[in-house]
Amino acid sequence: MVRGTVELAAELGVPTAVLMSGLPGAKGDSRPNWVTSSWPPEAAGILRHQWEDVALPYWEGLAGFARRKGVRLAVEMHGRQLVYNPARFPRLQDAVGDDVVRVNLDPLAPSEAGRRTWNYVTLGQGHPGGAVFWRDFVYALRAVGYDGSLSIEHEDVIVSSEEGIRRAVEVLRPSIFRQPPDWSPAEV
Repeated sequence: MVRGTVELAAELGVPTAVLMSGLPGAKGDSRPNWVTSSWPPEAAGILRHQWEDVALPYWEGLAGFARRKGVRLAVEMHGRQLVYNPARFPRLQDAVGDDVVRVNLDPLAPSEAGRRTWNYVTLGQGHPGGAVFWRDFVYALRAVGYDGSLSIEHEDVIVSSEEGIRRAVEVLRPSIFRQPPDWSPAEV
């Protein structure tokens, strides 16, 4: 299924496919085994198996496939995944190449919206700065050299997907730079 997504992204001209790292089981287990510490000692063996025997060979093949298709892979770091935080990501990226494997910036998924202290909302709705926040955010991304995709992941449980995407585009559209800068500092 992941390779099919990469193929579709290539056909549509979408430069990046977002996915999770996956989570293998321990050796002989058929269910995922989320190990967040190398202690007790048997946990280190599980982690070694998950990374070296399962995940890295899989990802090396997937990264090669994506590279040939001209598609980058953006890993969404999420609990119950092998790559669940920024400290875990470099091991994957170093093994398969930073030219094809990147990070997708996204917090956890919504549940029990009415009882939470925060929720995903349509862009421009939940942050006190609204569209100004997103304009400043996009500007800050460009200031540090980011010139990649901005993707809209609609997870607002109060607004329909169609309306939420439309409104998010309306918020982002005036914030996006379409041309590269025409000035650069002189070499000294």
